[in-house]
Amino acid sequence: MISSFRLSTCSLVPLCLALWPVWVWYYQRFSDRSDEPLGIVALLTFVALLWSSPGKISRAAPSLAVGALLIVYGVSLSYAPKLVQAGLGVATVGLFLTGRKFARGLTIGDWGLLFLSLPIVASLNFYAGYPLRLLVCDMAVPLLRIDGFVVVAQGTALIYNGQAIEIDAPCSGIRMLWASLYLAATLASLRTMGVTKGASFMILAVMAAIIANVLRVTSLFYLEIGTISLPVQIQQVVHEGAGAAVFFLLAIGLLLLAGRLAGDHKEDSSAITGSALTLSANEHGEELIPATVKSPAQLIFFLACLVCAILPLFLPGQAAAPVRAAMPTPSSGWPLSFSGEDLRPVPLSARGAELAAGFPGEIKVFACGRQTVIFRSIEQATRRLHPAADCYRAGGYEIKYYPFYTDLRGLRWGATEAIRGAERLQIRERIFDDRGNSWTDVSTWYWAALMGKTAGPWWSVVTVGSAQGD
Repeated sequence: MISSFRLSTCSLVPLCLALWPVWVWYYQRFSDRSDEPLGIVALLTFVALLWSSPGKISRAAPSLAVGALLIVYGVSLSYAPKLVQAGLGVATVGLFLTGRKFARGLTIGDWGLLFLSLPIVASLNFYAGYPLRLLVCDMAVPLLRIDGFVVVAQGTALIYNGQAIEIDAPCSGIRMLWASLYLAATLASLRTMGVTKGASFMILAVMAAIIANVLRVTSLFYLEIGTISLPVQIQQVVHEGAGAAVFFLLAIGLLLLAGRLAGDHKEDSSAITGSALTLSANEHGEELIPATVKSPAQLIFFLACLVCAILPLFLPGQAAAPVRAAMPTPSSGWPLSFSGEDLRPVPLSARGAELAAGFPGEIKVFACGRQTVIFRSIEQATRRLHPAADCYRAGGYEIKYYPFYTDLRGLRWGATEAIRGAERLQIRERIFDDRGNSWTDVSTWYWAALMGKTAGPWWSVVTVGSAQGD
């Protein structure tokens, strides 16, 4: 007979080995800096809370449910996106720890921290950025009208006196939403909130983050229309300071609310212990069912671990769709000049060729005077069209966002600056179709394409030049 502690420790080793593709992907995603490193904070918080809550091990053997979920993860390896695979892997670890973490089990706050540890910020920006901007824009209108401003919402812009105040991608509030959920999950874990209270608390945190961002956008409206006049040098500081101020108020509100919601912790219902998954125990906490490796649940668990550890070695890579000889491009064809200057083709880098191999379209890079122009023809709405800022962030650059840029032809561009050491790059980006529609960020284009408001093929154009002296 094996003791419950030794069995739990031994069982964790094959589980971690079975999920090795998740750990490799997790490391690559954070080391290449293509996403915000916020997940590391959630992971460290989860580990710290786990470590600081000693107690009795509540179960002796891996449950049938853990093995079943591990099998679902193994099946997902052949078709699901990496983020979905990682989510299933994290869920498997969480379910495993639910029976092994100390007497109170994993709370819903712990589960929240586990899922927030995944690199999800870039995906949230891509999928939720545009809908959140629409929502914030609509919610800001009545607040401004109460103050006497005749404002209407038009897409993601506030129209006032013929002037369009755009709510750009950085103002979608994704970071504030993540930070609010992180704070709520941490408080729910510390207070060992039950499922109902913890879930309600985190839903309220989401709503509070959206309202806080509405207040931020509303306050900055006065700056944008000139009601409040500030020197240009400090306008960026005010933009960032407004966000910090509303989040400070949001954090205080969540702290006070957590104190009110935290109830009596005498009952075990405060944690997701999964009573159906827990082996019988007597009143002294001693297992009534022997912890033997021969139990059916354990056999399924270890077999699932073995299959999941070996399966990725035999599966083909997901990215390797071969590049076709001829790819459809927008009807105007590849341009020969840009801004009055000839375009000179530049070979793709090794990294660029790797990205182009799985891209649903074609990528070409040109030299144009003192800047580089990157054209991407796109055949369908796709997650593989990454914002230029993400690509440069992955290259080790610090990214700063700026207001939209309008060129001499009246075309609007998204504007960012990439900084690495003494190097400063000015990046401008836009997407357009053959019917006169254009977009300044990827999320807005994606939702327009997904909802049938535009039809492909499309162009994505990114210009990169030195920002020195600008």
